[in-house]
Amino acid sequence: MKYLIFGSAWYIEDWCKEYNQYFNLGCLVSINNSVKVVSKYHLVHRWYTGTDFFIKKYQEEPTFNIHEYYNNYKHGYPSIISGDFLMNPHGYYCPKGGTMILNVCYDLLNKSILRQEKCTIGIIGCDLIYNRTQSHFYNGGTDDPLLLGIDTLKSHLNNLQNSFTFSHNLIYNLSEESDTLLPFEKISIKHFHELI
Repeated sequence: MKYLIFGSAWYIEDWCKEYNQYFNLGCLVSINNSVKVVSKYHLVHRWYTGTDFFIKKYQEEPTFNIHEYYNNYKHGYPSIISGDFLMNPHGYYCPKGGTMILNVCYDLLNKSILRQEKCTIGIIGCDLIYNRTQSHFYNGGTDDPLLLGIDTLKSHLNNLQNSFTFSHNLIYNLSEESDTLLPFEKISIKHFHELI
């Protein structure tokens, strides 16, 4: 199965506007707030949220309603909304908590392995670089992944790459940004679309 994973980087709105013709290539996966952008162009098949995502929404907006939240989106409901992640046979442990890009990639890899399917992932909008005035496409985004510490985060990302290599699966970085913490091979969305 081919998965296109979207994060909330500052450039994701422009990227989606330019490349949405490729969104029919497989399973579209949004992490947290990126669903607001991606769903303007195509049905989001899987929406992964942190366990605190809806809790925060309810606290910030006491009248928050998931159904109303989705009615604002052109393509309706995703097929899966998940805050649970499968961490076997591959995974990671971090006493400071995890981060969404690792959780989602391991979850998709592990479920593919258990289904005895190949897993090919392309990631856009998750460079994990927070040195801009605005690092997210929305106001108020934070650099939570860096709470792990840069060295720990890089180590976990390298281990993720090794898990994909070891299991004969593929993971790519589709970002056009030169600055990224992702260790995965960079390819264009066009190249990713052409992969079998």
